[in-house]
Amino acid sequence: MGEYDIRLKDAFGRAGKELGEFLFGEEIVSYDIARLLRGDPREADVMARLKDGGLLHIEFQTHSEPEMPWRMLNYRVAMMERECEWKPPFVPMRQIVLYFGFYKHSMPNALTAEAIRFEYEVHDIRGVIDGGTRVDRSLTFEKNLLIALAAGKTVGTRWIPDFDQWEELVIIAGSLPSKERRSDCLRMAEVFSVLRGAQRHVANLIARYRSMPIDVNISETTFTKEVFDQGDAHGYDRAYHEISDEIEALRSSLKLRLTRSDATDTQAEALATLSFSRLIEMCKLLDGGTAATDALTEMNLISNTSSYD
Repeated sequence: MGEYDIRLKDAFGRAGKELGEFLFGEEIVSYDIARLLRGDPREADVMARLKDGGLLHIEFQTHSEPEMPWRMLNYRVAMMERECEWKPPFVPMRQIVLYFGFYKHSMPNALTAEAIRFEYEVHDIRGVIDGGTRVDRSLTFEKNLLIALAAGKTVGTRWIPDFDQWEELVIIAGSLPSKERRSDCLRMAEVFSVLRGAQRHVANLIARYRSMPIDVNISETTFTKEVFDQGDAHGYDRAYHEISDEIEALRSSLKLRLTRSDATDTQAEALATLSFSRLIEMCKLLDGGTAATDALTEMNLISNTSSYD
């Protein structure tokens, strides 16, 4: 798995509806968070059910992986088993590898080995979003981040990012009303600017705009706390996989505790969207005597006992 692939899932997996509609014109009605990859307990980056009854599957990549065709086939086989037990009529399924790497990718869009013929889509984010699209305050931060990642031009063999778009992105992030949201978005801009060689520029921008009402305290964020807790990106990726079973066990335990107290099943399902640090936060709240619905509300997962924020 690429150094930034998990972070892409953290950032855009949560905004999959916007991503599917904004980039590919697909109308999403629900998400699937089950562990699907056969032989490997891993979730798809985005697995969504569309309004027309079909499925949309998106995997984020930052470098070319030779085994990607087999992984995509594995996801399709797992979904077809669950949806129709491999019997017709089969559910239509659109599969996309969305590439965010710096250099041109070399991933095929088909598997033609061992007498198998299987196809899917591979798109570079820089080819999906028109180069003339600009960061816009009327859009969500996630959409603007996608625009910034796509903005720039090729000079010879080198990609030159559009630094003006990154600056506007930082200003928009720093202007968000929520302290936690500001911190999250600034860290996203900082982390993903590395994919375009713009990290020094973005770091300088954040330092320059310190007079704005922003908070860049890492401990206040939900997006990158784990990254910095582990020390560096490689260390985080290794640690993530090493503790994946513990995370799943923690989710199951908390869900049971919530449903046994005063949370509904639907509210307890919100745990599936939480990062490891937020799961720990939930444990601390409940261990401290906070009621389940109060804990969910305090973490901005629900606004009252029956609806989500």
